[in-house]
Amino acid sequence: MPDGSPLSHPEFESPGEGRRRRFGFEGLEPWQWFIYRGTWLAISPLIGLLRLRGQGHRDIPRRGPMLLLPNHCTMIDPFMVGWLPLRPSRFMASAQPLTKPLLGPWLKALGAFPKHKFVKDRAAMEELQRLYDDGHMIVIFPEGSRSWNGRTLEVREGIGRLVNRIDAEVVIARMVTAHYLWPRWARYPRFVPTHIEYEGPLRYPASTSPEAITEDIRQRLTCTQRVPEGAVTLGWRMAHGLPAYLWACPSCFAQHGLQVVRRRGNRVACKSCKREWRVRVDTRLDAVGDHESFEDVASAHDRIVEFFGPRPVIDRERFARDGVALEVQRSRLRRARDDRRGFEVVAEGPLRLTAEGIEIGAGGDDAPTRLAHADLVAVSVELGNKVQLRTAEGLYRLEVEQVLEWGHFIHEWRCSVQGLPRSPLG
Repeated sequence: MPDGSPLSHPEFESPGEGRRRRFGFEGLEPWQWFIYRGTWLAISPLIGLLRLRGQGHRDIPRRGPMLLLPNHCTMIDPFMVGWLPLRPSRFMASAQPLTKPLLGPWLKALGAFPKHKFVKDRAAMEELQRLYDDGHMIVIFPEGSRSWNGRTLEVREGIGRLVNRIDAEVVIARMVTAHYLWPRWARYPRFVPTHIEYEGPLRYPASTSPEAITEDIRQRLTCTQRVPEGAVTLGWRMAHGLPAYLWACPSCFAQHGLQVVRRRGNRVACKSCKREWRVRVDTRLDAVGDHESFEDVASAHDRIVEFFGPRPVIDRERFARDGVALEVQRSRLRRARDDRRGFEVVAEGPLRLTAEGIEIGAGGDDAPTRLAHADLVAVSVELGNKVQLRTAEGLYRLEVEQVLEWGHFIHEWRCSVQGLPRSPLG
């Protein structure tokens, strides 16, 4: 396990140090090789700007099947983590981006294959098995989702069963600066070096239980995001996107209180209490004036979450009177078609969150469409800022303003009603 001490530059090697010739694109069709190689040549200058450094990547074999298991913070993680091993990789990706007209074919050519979230996707597992049998390195994110605050999420239970079933050789990759490069809530990236620690390859004995494998992967994958000592870092407009993640002021808890300070893109201020903070590259919130600073954005978010509690309510008097915990006048609910080819609208109009669930489209003689907290299997925020809701009957997408606020409220109520431990929104 890493000791968590700050990184120093001499421990890490860049892709250009002692570079070996890239070859061995086994398993790729000619057209895929052309796109892969063309993309590699096109983004080589970008890799230099990212200052990509690695530790342990030269221990990864150039041949043979293996699973590469990294933590997940940014959209470009699959490309960064697969770059240093000097061999092409395949990666399991959320099915949604692969349906986009231009993005989908390009990602597939680079090695992506789809996995539908929160369901048993037999086709994805068969494709993974085929690729592994063909000798590929396959990138899978054990957390299943990008972290909003840089903290390592819980590892999905299925990863241990997968490793055990196919008797996989495993490499762990800890991306220890990725969150600072581009926080999930941020609109713009920052100029931060990208450092990755590789551990492995590892082989688990056949007698090891899936639960023990999952726990070992969790321990090895867990890391603290940190900026390397002496590294040059820059950022601009670093506060843009933050008011959506901090949907209440961390000081006075006013709903939608934060806004980016005009002409000062690295600052946020509360409209209610007038307190102001400067956002730093390491996501620290420095108080502008005589009030509390926050160690990082995550701790500010923790303050908001704890204030509203496991069954969050905006207006407690309104909740006691009408049973409404959160409300908005405009929303749209879509349901995935049975053939998984797109979504169709099933309800739109006012949206209410109650102690029983969510109600959409109430009004007139029409009964609202309801989804009960007790029936929700999973809640997450997906590409395009939509709240995704999974029930035993189907997959839904909720289109609403303040996506992260609604995602958090529904997720917290679901966990509380079902007696589940509190966990971060995925």
